[in-house]
Amino acid sequence: MFIKKIFAVSLIAVLAGCVPSPEVIKTTVDFDKEAASIINKKGKATVSGQAFLKQGGGGVVTCAGAGAFLIPMTEYAKQRISGIFGSSDGGYRTINRYRGGAFLASENEDYNALIRSAICDAEGDFSFDNVANGEYYLSSTVAWAVGDSPQGGVLAKKISVKNGKDVRALLTY
Repeated sequence: MFIKKIFAVSLIAVLAGCVPSPEVIKTTVDFDKEAASIINKKGKATVSGQAFLKQGGGGVVTCAGAGAFLIPMTEYAKQRISGIFGSSDGGYRTINRYRGGAFLASENEDYNALIRSAICDAEGDFSFDNVANGEYYLSSTVAWAVGDSPQGGVLAKKISVKNGKDVRALLTY
């Protein structure tokens, strides 16, 4: 639901001419709803993390107030992440290349519905409870402005939940 709201706000901004049009990430496979349904299974693990970037002057900026996303790893998601970050392992993409605001959202509503979201706290921490064993992507945005110039970017990382054990991941570059 949260990602749908982010996508809708971004789409309105695009239509209003406030930001460039969203980048289309092409895939060669169809979305497999059954494979992604792992996101709805109740597991024992907590997946937590922190997203932050270090500024050129040494300051640290977190994802405070931004969304953090847990995306089930499917072939469709791998291709989208690879198209966004240049690697199926995730990575970093500068805010200047982050066109349209909601590129993690897909034109496929089933895909969007199977992404869990959380809000980063002031320290950039986020958490997802009851995560089932499996492979996932974690992603968040760390952004700030210097004058009228947007700074920062989007981070993503591949993680694995095994044997119901908690996972803690740092999203940074």
